[in-house]
Amino acid sequence: MLLNKTRLQNAVDAAALSSAVALDQGKTQQIAKQEGIATLAGALSAGDFSQLDDAIELTGLNYATADLSSQITVEFSLQPDPFIPTTDPTADYVRILVDEVNLASYLARIMTFDKWISASAVSGPSTAIDFCNTNVLPMTVCLCDTADCAAAGDSASFGYPHETLMAMKLASSNDTDIGPGNFRLLDFEGLNGANGIRDAFAGKYTGEEFCFSKTDDSVVTKPGNNVGPTAQGLNTRLGIYLGQFKKESDTYPRDKSTCVGEELAVTEDRDVIYEADKNSDAPVDVNDEPGGLYRHDDYDNDYSNASASSACLAGGWDGTGGDRRREFAIVVSDCSGEDTGKSSLPFEGFACFFMSQEVVQTGTDNFVIGEFLNDCTGNGSPSYDTSDNDGPYQIVLYRNPSNKDS
Repeated sequence: MLLNKTRLQNAVDAAALSSAVALDQGKTQQIAKQEGIATLAGALSAGDFSQLDDAIELTGLNYATADLSSQITVEFSLQPDPFIPTTDPTADYVRILVDEVNLASYLARIMTFDKWISASAVSGPSTAIDFCNTNVLPMTVCLCDTADCAAAGDSASFGYPHETLMAMKLASSNDTDIGPGNFRLLDFEGLNGANGIRDAFAGKYTGEEFCFSKTDDSVVTKPGNNVGPTAQGLNTRLGIYLGQFKKESDTYPRDKSTCVGEELAVTEDRDVIYEADKNSDAPVDVNDEPGGLYRHDDYDNDYSNASASSACLAGGWDGTGGDRRREFAIVVSDCSGEDTGKSSLPFEGFACFFMSQEVVQTGTDNFVIGEFLNDCTGNGSPSYDTSDNDGPYQIVLYRNPSNKDS
């Protein structure tokens, strides 16, 4: 009986989630009922659920009322707790109850014991999601929506094509339009002047959670020109120690792999080219030509086969170095309406980036060259702040006060 009660609870949980997803997609409450019951029927059709399937009648249901049958009730509410049934079409919380399920009794009859079970579940949108990352640098790039971004059909996130070599410009406070591919510093709590910027880009805060959501203004840009400190901090990841870092190689170890391969340069149009081709009229597209590049796939392979002898591992690998220091997350924000100075930008997510070589200087500009890997925002966690109304959320299960097993 207890085993079947657990199975029934799981089936009803799935049904409630299915109904809540249907509501979230803008479907009517009647359609949401039908999709929830379809999920319930699918669960009951599994071989282990045969006793429940025999005991629950799913034919002849009346979807026009809350009581679909004498056993099944589906109700909607404007809030999860207290759950107050309503016919308001904007209600986006659903409760499904399956009651009076009489399981077959054998020896239990001798003790005049009947096996009646029930289950209920409540589902709907969570409070706003806080997205957190423990390997994020205090910098933001804009959503990419220009001709320089991913072409239609490309594998991309935030408008940036995956696994494509690109150059991100280190923007200063004098850049009036940071634009896609430029990044602006963020004012993380605890950063203190140029030294704080150096330390942050060298990885001082790796392991600490930095959380954002679209419902707040916590993505705040940091004014000031810190291009030099930013470059110094990033270059420690490749074992290049300048300025104060000459004495801090133990604090900020190089990546286990400092392999670079053929050096790359950046043109005035921000095209990434081979260093040897920078004066050529027709430079080779490095994303189409393998050449002697060291790409993220090579980096991954070296971490998987550290004892192997690849072209770059000889002298480029240090088993005592830091793990995957050349991978990090950056914040993506919506820069429409962005102004100079200290600005609040809507948070859009985290993008993971691979640093392929040391920071490149072109004229008065510095560039970080590497691969935009993917969207690594993750699922996030509900904020549990009941005042949250907008922003990203998940469809979740809530505890039903009338059913301690929910």
